[in-house]
Amino acid sequence: EPYDIPSPTDAATGAGFVAIACGEQHSVALRNDGTVVTWGRGKDEARQRRDAPTCAGFVAIACGINHGVALRSDGTVVTWGDDSEGQRRDAPTCAGFVAIACGDSHSVGLLDNGTVVTWGNNGGCQRNDAPTCAGFVAIACGWRHSVALRNDGTVVTWGSDGYFGERNDGPTCAGFVAIACGDSHSVGLRDNGTVVTWANSEASQHQHNDAPTSAGFVAIACGDFHSVALCSDGTVVTWGDDSEGQRRDAPT
Repeated sequence: EPYDIPSPTDAATGAGFVAIACGEQHSVALRNDGTVVTWGRGKDEARQRRDAPTCAGFVAIACGINHGVALRSDGTVVTWGDDSEGQRRDAPTCAGFVAIACGDSHSVGLLDNGTVVTWGNNGGCQRNDAPTCAGFVAIACGWRHSVALRNDGTVVTWGSDGYFGERNDGPTCAGFVAIACGDSHSVGLRDNGTVVTWANSEASQHQHNDAPTSAGFVAIACGDFHSVALCSDGTVVTWGDDSEGQRRDAPT
């Protein structure tokens, strides 16, 4: 059955927010005092909201479909929400994390030694196939795959390769400075301001054929089946699925 849709009055109010993250039907915001605020609903509303941490000291947040992860200033992580696939119980207890990312039901943490740690769902070998080498500087997660950016500008992908080529289609060149993941596709931003896309999706013909070929991009982001790139002039370019106005409703 569909989940109850929260009303706009459920959203956090006030000022002092410095970061935001969204799951399927819930959201998390980080305040400048290091606390987190959650709102919305989903598979396990009680855990998403009531189990969210009430202490301070957080510096980063990330959301999966029905779980949340927050990074503390001491380098540890706190998880809450759904635990049906080990999103909480399998979370690492060590310190040294400098970045976090969430897929649908799995999470990835980047340690200060440049290695990655994964936990949660392993249905696409998101955990078993994770790289054991060091040298990583950024991470991103899709549905059942993950991508990590190395300090030499190359990318490493692992997890599901399904029918979509999330892994096998990954670029082998260098020069990447940022990465992002959708459901079953990934996007990389290169140091020349161009974007590269790989793997497929339900809108595969748009993900690849309609991706911009021009330069001048400075940031990227992905939804399940569409992507957005920010230009240096402050405009945005969107491509991929348009079934819900992801492209036609984009600001000009």
